[in-house]
Amino acid sequence: MRILYSVFAILLAIASAYSYAENVQDRWDAEDKNRWSGFLSANYSKNNYADSQALANRDASLTAIIRYRLAQDTRLQLIVGGHHVSDADDYLRQGDFLYDTSLTVSQNNLWNPHDKIKMNGSVRAIFPTSKESQRQDLDFALRASVRFSFVLDNYIDGLYLNDYIRVQKNFHEFETAGKRVLDEYRFSNTLSLDYYFLDDWSFSGAVTYRKTLKYNNSSYSPSVYYSAQFGYQWNDDLDFAYGISNSTSYANPEQGPHPVDDLFDLDKINFYLTVNYKL
Repeated sequence: MRILYSVFAILLAIASAYSYAENVQDRWDAEDKNRWSGFLSANYSKNNYADSQALANRDASLTAIIRYRLAQDTRLQLIVGGHHVSDADDYLRQGDFLYDTSLTVSQNNLWNPHDKIKMNGSVRAIFPTSKESQRQDLDFALRASVRFSFVLDNYIDGLYLNDYIRVQKNFHEFETAGKRVLDEYRFSNTLSLDYYFLDDWSFSGAVTYRKTLKYNNSSYSPSVYYSAQFGYQWNDDLDFAYGISNSTSYANPEQGPHPVDDLFDLDKINFYLTVNYKL
């Protein structure tokens, strides 16, 4: 059983180098004519370490997404949520904690140069309701995002490619927390691939590259994230997904493990199950 489990994890990890798990927050439903809509999203994740080990990581979360349609291609989106940490984090915390709260205005079909190419855009205001943001005395953050979508059904029916480009500006009360200089800007680029097949099934995955710039104009090792998942649409209102995710930072391999070793370490990979319910 463990061999099959490991083989499945490796296959998902390799596939994720070319694909991306679509986030329910980015979905646009052209057929939804209601002004108000939303989702409840529940997630449970854990890595492959035994629950009793120090590196074990178990997390259960619940997120509410509330939308209001301003126009056919324009909407407001409020996201609130929290999670339960079963294993102590870097600050030796366990228990229930809030995520940062956000309010986003999004515009679909900003640019359509071709019937198989389009661009969306959004601006997100982030409010510091999480312990981590409050610990860093974050006052506010703004994130601008553009998404380029490409329909590839000329090659394979049901295949879509997306490129997300995001820039986030943080506004802190202080430029440092203790002896650590805080992040002023965060830049990221996500390449994604989504494949829909057999009517109700999908395979999705993503690779994200992220770079930060601190208040003293220095930056530290860039990070790489990936995820891959299989999804099933139970009905119009309910869908499930099971997948893996992991991340690593570039470092000098002479001073420690090569980052790729961590990225595909079967013990450090997080396995997750997500349930989305449309309100």
